[in-house]
Amino acid sequence: MASLKCSKCGEGIHYHSLPQNIEYIYFSKMAWKKVCNTRFDKNNKDMDESGKYPKLYRSSTIENDYSGEFLKIWKCPVCGTLHFFDNKINVKKVFVKNDNVDIVGYTEIGVMFADYLWDDITEQDISNDMLSSIEPSFYVGSFLNYLVISKTEDFSDIECYKLYLADWMK
Repeated sequence: MASLKCSKCGEGIHYHSLPQNIEYIYFSKMAWKKVCNTRFDKNNKDMDESGKYPKLYRSSTIENDYSGEFLKIWKCPVCGTLHFFDNKINVKKVFVKNDNVDIVGYTEIGVMFADYLWDDITEQDISNDMLSSIEPSFYVGSFLNYLVISKTEDFSDIECYKLYLADWMK
């Protein structure tokens, strides 16, 4: 079991590698499009970083095939604060809910999958080129020090977040 103390409220966040609406997987729109447009080609194999094994480009191997191209996020079950991890499992950024976000233009748009959906996707073990038919849990727009998260692609209903400068980031 992995644990983290929420940077805002101090609540213990515990993740048991089982879906519980704690962990989310985020891909930029460009990275997700790249994932969805790949498939295993036995005549032209892409090898992993070790050079020993071919990349299978299946939903069960996404995290290995695209290491460094997605972020893991933990959401505090008490206050909703989002903790973004780097690929070395260190907290990279923390965002807190904020109602006063001036939305000018997104610098990046992406998709986010709740752990229940992500577990289902990776358990299906389907070819990556079939993933484009799966609707993500959320759409994410980011700009400067803000995030907006929406269940709809048109961002008609959003939750707003602001970068929270915790002690470890100063």
